[in-house]
Amino acid sequence: EIYLEKYIIDPSGVRDNMFMAGITEKIEANRLAILTTKKPVNTATAPRAPKRKNANEESQQNRKAVLEKFRGQEQMLNPSIFNMRKLRNAKLPSANGHFSAAALAKVFNTLIVGDGITLPLLESNTIDAARSPQASSSPAKPSSSSTMLDNEMASFGLGFQIHEIRSKNDGGIMRSLGHAGLGGSILLCVPELGLSIAFTTNTLSPKSIAKDRLIEAVFDEYGLIAPKSLID
Repeated sequence: EIYLEKYIIDPSGVRDNMFMAGITEKIEANRLAILTTKKPVNTATAPRAPKRKNANEESQQNRKAVLEKFRGQEQMLNPSIFNMRKLRNAKLPSANGHFSAAALAKVFNTLIVGDGITLPLLESNTIDAARSPQASSSPAKPSSSSTMLDNEMASFGLGFQIHEIRSKNDGGIMRSLGHAGLGGSILLCVPELGLSIAFTTNTLSPKSIAKDRLIEAVFDEYGLIAPKSLID
């Protein structure tokens, strides 16, 4: 934590908008986005009108549904458990970091690009190695366990997802590095352009149209073509 604060958080100026190892008690609940999931709509069949139930039957079914939700190991696959304050406060840096999109982009810029005055934390040869495709890295078919990743067709470097991004002007190819998050959030950087993009959402879905539109708008401004591995 001391290292993160000294070399990443403070240089990025995001201390109040980034919590990598749980949030503190002083952060009020109204600052925290509530995670929800958006289920895909089945347009093949028209919805049926629900049957009317008496109040007692409906109440019993609601209680049963709540109890069923919190039963078994499967509950740990439910992203909404991270709305629990105890989980938000816990030190789980691989799972419960809290960021604004702006803070996330600034942190990545500090690591990879620098701010024009301070050099990036990662050296150029480290960045090149991190975005070099690994021998076993190849686009895989979506699996049932990855349906919420919304970016599963990306290749992998050293811990980063990578994409081949083409310039509209000269056709040159640049390789980005970053990672998609559960339900539509994404972070990526194109080092050659000093460009870092972050999109965060608390409405999780298998396909984020907002994320795709944001990337398209930014890429259009920079004269870039987004690959199929990044958006559909």
